[in-house]
Amino acid sequence: MLAFLALLLIVHRSARPEGRAAAALVATSGPVAGWAVGGLETAGFALAATAALLAAERTMDAGPSPGAARKAFAAGCLCGLAEWTRPEGALIAAVLLAALAAAWVRRRGAAPAPLASAAAGFALLFVPRLAARVLYYGDWVPNTAHVKVSSGLSDLGLGVEYVVRCLSFTPVLALMGLCAAFRLLRGRTGAGEKMLFALLAIWTAYVIQVGGDHMPWYRFVVPMIPIVTVLGVRSLPRAIPLRLAVPALACIGLASAAATTWIKAWNEPDPAARYGGAVGRWIHEQWPADALVALNTAGSTAYFGGMPCIDMLGLNDRAIATRRMPPPPSDLKWALKPGHRKGDGAYVLSRRPDYVILGGSAGEGLDKPWFSGDRELAESPEFRAGWMLREADIPANGTLPPVHFKYFERRDRLSAPPAATAP
Repeated sequence: MLAFLALLLIVHRSARPEGRAAAALVATSGPVAGWAVGGLETAGFALAATAALLAAERTMDAGPSPGAARKAFAAGCLCGLAEWTRPEGALIAAVLLAALAAAWVRRRGAAPAPLASAAAGFALLFVPRLAARVLYYGDWVPNTAHVKVSSGLSDLGLGVEYVVRCLSFTPVLALMGLCAAFRLLRGRTGAGEKMLFALLAIWTAYVIQVGGDHMPWYRFVVPMIPIVTVLGVRSLPRAIPLRLAVPALACIGLASAAATTWIKAWNEPDPAARYGGAVGRWIHEQWPADALVALNTAGSTAYFGGMPCIDMLGLNDRAIATRRMPPPPSDLKWALKPGHRKGDGAYVLSRRPDYVILGGSAGEGLDKPWFSGDRELAESPEFRAGWMLREADIPANGTLPPVHFKYFERRDRLSAPPAATAP
């Protein structure tokens, strides 16, 4: 929420005379408001990315003025801060540096101070963080990048669908994008705005290439909504006063957000968090604290369980994350989604986990694997011989209904049936 409020303040103060109108439309955007309370780093990254991009625009518009180097250094630092929040912050820095380099080449003989200053500001934050990653993790990119970034063209269809679906559920964003594109086509943009348009095009291509995201409220689009809105408000026809256009557009934004919430039931608690939390609390009480658990819901269940876990989707497991996967089985819906395609049944078995939870939060048993790693375990004779299916009923708790929990326990360490085990 603090990042959301700071984002509105930055848009209001930095977006030229139309800042108040742009801030009102950003505030009533369903994706931005949804992720303001949705957890994860989305709102914080949107804040950092918007601050970096608006600073980069000012840097480009300043040209070779006396204060250009100082503005460029500040923009570079903000790009570094964005990269600390999400790796895509490096993409913002790359576009800014490319634009500054192109401007320097066009000016022939001009001092490269803005380019050098922006690079120094970004490197000031980027290099130490990158060095820490390499020294500690032994890798140049985050582990999640191995899991989530596609290695081919298979996700293009999913990515296009993701962007089109986002625009269809956010008509104000689509209108702002059209107004901004019309402004670009009419050639009424300065150097800073041209750089912003280039970044938006590259960002959209990136989102399409990785196949979008399965989470609600289009979080991969959220960081660009403030910039699209700023450019769109600048491009609104002056025949329509902003004092009339903005309230109407804000009402449309709120109405579309309410309709999206109702159509997609995005006001309901996330099942992985809701049921995974209940399962995690139960296993914390029932299982030994030093037990090794292999599971797919390595967020909620592992957090509340409080014991060592193997993330079978590889988000925090290097061996699974770096495995070259065969094509996912077409009958496993969740295994087709970006970020859910990794798995390694043989590796999981080599770790000899005490407990294995297949499928989603409550476990689905051998008959309903969700992911590629689940399928490999289910088809493994070693797993069938060495691990036994157990079932338990977790009682209702507050608004959470009873959960029928299936899991597998290693046969050579079978414990007495837990008190809540179903007959």
